[in-house]
Amino acid sequence: MTNNSEGDGLLEAIGTVALGILGGIALATVIEALFGSDRCPVCDASVQRNSNQCPNCGTPLEWS
Repeated sequence: MTNNSEGDGLLEAIGTVALGILGGIALATVIEALFGSDRCPVCDASVQRNSNQCPNCGTPLEWS
């Protein structure tokens, strides 16, 4: 049987891990938005921003 302080410590640890994971996801989303890749409108392959054509299907890409 665990006492209340042990249970509280476990909940705090779980909360810390969850916040770390969510923070990592948020950071990855921001980095992807700033420096990441986009999708080809034809085949939906990942393409580097400002590429001239899709590396998968060769579709010419135009950036605005």
